[in-house]
Amino acid sequence: MTEREKGELTELIARTWSLIDYIDERLKSSTVNEKDKIRWASVLASAIGALDKLFCKAGIGKFDKDDMAILLSKIPKKFSQIVRRRIEKIGRPRNKSRKRF
Repeated sequence: MTEREKGELTELIARTWSLIDYIDERLKSSTVNEKDKIRWASVLASAIGALDKLFCKAGIGKFDKDDMAILLSKIPKKFSQIVRRRIEKIGRPRNKSRKRF
């Protein structure tokens, strides 16, 4: 991996962390309604998945359960459960079609 690619990955990781922090603020905000908070929780799951992929690409490795617990402890329990379910759904391997020709 070239220095330029490492710099781009570092920048992407930093941006993803700032996105996660912003989403955390939105989930804790009293001005955001319940329906929108559920949507933000879904966006958080996507951001965590993207961060995990960036870490793998950078050679840092995947998130383990402890790292995930630290991330999810920042947000209200109700929404952390939504995020966990979404992350589990994203992490599952997709079933290939069983069509036979």
